Amino acid sequence: MNKFPENLQHEAFTNFLFYKMTNSPLSKKAYLIILDGYGLGNHDAGDAIFNGKSEYIDGLMKQYGYAQLKTHGAVVGLPEFQTGGSEVGHITIGAGREVKHLLTKINDQIDSGKFFTNEKLKRLMQSAKKQNILHITGLMSDGGIHSFIHHISGVVQMAQQANIENIYVHAILDGRDVGERTAKKYLTILDNLGIKIASIGGRFYGMDRDNNWERVEEAVNCMIGVGSSVEENWKTALDTYYKISEDSDYYMPPVLLEKSGVITKDSVVININYRTDRMMMFSQKLLEFGVSSQNYGIFGPYSDDAIQPFNFGVSSVKNTIGEVVANAGGAQLRISETEKFNHVTFFMSGQTKIKFQNEERILVPSPKCKSYAEKPEMSAREQTDALIEKVEKNEYNLIIQNYANADLVGHSGSEKAVEKAVEVLDECLKKIIPFALKKGYQVFITADHGNGECMFTENGEVNSSHTKNFVPFIMVDENKILKHRFGSLQDI
Repeated sequence: MNKFPENLQHEAFTNFLFYKMTNSPLSKKAYLIILDGYGLGNHDAGDAIFNGKSEYIDGLMKQYGYAQLKTHGAVVGLPEFQTGGSEVGHITIGAGREVKHLLTKINDQIDSGKFFTNEKLKRLMQSAKKQNILHITGLMSDGGIHSFIHHISGVVQMAQQANIENIYVHAILDGRDVGERTAKKYLTILDNLGIKIASIGGRFYGMDRDNNWERVEEAVNCMIGVGSSVEENWKTALDTYYKISEDSDYYMPPVLLEKSGVITKDSVVININYRTDRMMMFSQKLLEFGVSSQNYGIFGPYSDDAIQPFNFGVSSVKNTIGEVVANAGGAQLRISETEKFNHVTFFMSGQTKIKFQNEERILVPSPKCKSYAEKPEMSAREQTDALIEKVEKNEYNLIIQNYANADLVGHSGSEKAVEKAVEVLDECLKKIIPFALKKGYQVFITADHGNGECMFTENGEVNSSHTKNFVPFIMVDENKILKHRFGSLQDI
């Protein structure tokens, strides 16, 4: 596939839709479809997007052409080496410009020393000093989507400077944004920091966002020492899990390693996850147990005002697409299933909880299953029907929809399941797009990042992570033609 022409500057693409509106910004009705995780691959055996049956989508790309958009690095506010994700993708699409990501901001603050003057961090260290114990939790990997393990070194450095002798880590294992069985690498990093690993468990339990409360409760119960299995150390625990299961680190049941390191109601807990949509249920359960909101801190913006953020420079983004439409008096609709609902609302709106005037939302429940490989169609068909029913009765100036299949099924690592997901997506778009066109909408199809187009690594191992591949941008309009073929998510 073609390489992005790095020498071309962003200004060349600032009007990426390539049509001029008339006097009113609401003279056109726009319908944006985000096929989450639907990247442009190499058309090889591991390219489940290409290998899935997608005659309708392929026909649109052939008839209308398409542009290739960059989704990673500086164009989405990340370090250049960093793969993009759904959060930064939706923030960037909604803003139409680079929004510096928390990963970059925290890196910069640790490098400059500003991190160590953070008032909330200093206060939590003072509280932890009274007990001589600090607890740290979060996703321990360098995937960069939800957290970045190297940020923990800054927290540990502050704790050591405060002479806190007992630093316990409750490690949530990844296996999704990084290799499926790579926990040893990250737990070794923690060992080398000279801190105690009190518990470990896969993110399937600790980072649920789909109201599977029993999973989150199992994760928190382990950390507080209730009803969990106990192992001598993390190496023994991992070895045992790998012997009895073929699953990734993602699914590892929580295990307590240090009985002296359980979280109590008086504990001070720092959560290094800066993306918080998968920490909301966990945080709620931890506070319900009795940890004080004054003794709990999380790196990213949180929807509950009771938990004050660390204020690493997070602020809501102004003049997002939704705000512009609302200020012009327009009506808009956001629709997704549970797994991506925060993305088409909170993140698309610039990390603000505000529901704009004349903004309606449709939340379609995601199916309950261990892995979406079991149900690759997810709730795509239900979402499609719900949108058609809504638009039959109402008129909107802007519709933003997210289909989660290519990303969430891609994370399962099952190539065949992704191919089935692509087939369902094709079926849904074949149904919804002609309907939208008849209703007078201009239809735009894109993705926030790649995933399903690269199901194997160069070594032939299963890949379930996001990619740095380009994503398509298709404008379905008989009267307009895309003039440029390269850009980034900023340009949508």
